[in-house]
Amino acid sequence: GISHDDDGNCYAEEDTMGEWFSDKGTLVLTDAAGNGTDFPDDESKQFRATATHEIAHAIAGHGSGPGFDPRDCKEYPNNEDNPLMKEFKKAAGWNETGDTLVETDEDKAPTDYAATNADEDFAESAMLYHYDPDKLQSKSPARYKFMQDLFNGS
Repeated sequence: GISHDDDGNCYAEEDTMGEWFSDKGTLVLTDAAGNGTDFPDDESKQFRATATHEIAHAIAGHGSGPGFDPRDCKEYPNNEDNPLMKEFKKAAGWNETGDTLVETDEDKAPTDYAATNADEDFAESAMLYHYDPDKLQSKSPARYKFMQDLFNGS
C-alpha cells in the first residue's frame, strides 16, 4: 500500500485501503480507506470499517507476525500459536494453517476477501460484526457468535 516514486517520495497506492505492519507496530490507512465496496454509499462508515479491519489484524496477528489474545492479555510470537486464531479457524471452518476453508450451506465466508485466508476472514468478520452485523449473522452464524463472544467478553 505504501510505495516510492522515482524520486524516492513516499505515496499511498490508490487501491490499497490500509495495512498493518506488525514489525513496526504501525497501522496505515490510505486515502482509499473510504472508497471500498463494503459501504459504497457511506465513505465515513467505510473508513471506520477499514480501520476496524486493520485493528483486527493488529490484535490477532497477520501472517507469521505476532498476535495478541485479549481474553488472556497475552502476546504470542506467531499468530499460528495464538489461541484466539486457533479457535477462530476451527469455528469458521479453516484448516490449522488457515489456507483451506470448508464452507457449509449454513456458514460461508462473509466476503470474497474473507475467503482468501483465515487472517483476512478474522479481520473481515470483526469489521462486519461492528458495521454490518446482520450480514455477518446471515452469512455466517458461527463467525457472528465467535465475534459476539469475543467483543462481549463471553
